[in-house]
Amino acid sequence: MNIIRPTHRSSGFTLVEIMIVVVIIGILASLGLPAFRQVRMASQNSRFYQDVRTFASGAEMYMLETGADPFTDNSFGDPNSASISAGMQEYIKLSDFTTASPLGGLYDFDTEYATGSGVDFFGVGVAGFTVDLDQIRKMDEDMDDGDLVEGKLIRPIDSRYYYVIDIDP
Repeated sequence: MNIIRPTHRSSGFTLVEIMIVVVIIGILASLGLPAFRQVRMASQNSRFYQDVRTFASGAEMYMLETGADPFTDNSFGDPNSASISAGMQEYIKLSDFTTASPLGGLYDFDTEYATGSGVDFFGVGVAGFTVDLDQIRKMDEDMDDGDLVEGKLIRPIDSRYYYVIDIDP
């Protein structure tokens, strides 16, 4: 009597095949993660730069049309208060200004008087940024002069980074 044996294999993957696929996915992910971080950082930097330029343009228009100094409002310089004066709201959309910045922290208009840095400037930027300093340096190299003390983008004190509207007012 002939015994018939099944000749087909089970239709599944072996443990070795699954491990090879997991290792390949891990390698691809490790190659893609740095590129993703760089793209995200460039996007954050670009968004911040465009936002502060828009806010600076609004402040300059306010100063030209009213002759008033928008920086004398008591709410400016307070990193816990991302607000603008009522007159400035015609030039800058309040909801855009009170949204957290792409660098973390709050948007802020400031002067030397508020920062106590000794740098005489009027500017708009972010108070309390949460990104690392390397990202701030990279943005300054890409969009300004690479110097965090001089130029259009300055860091007058540790937790603040500003687009300068006017130096030595």
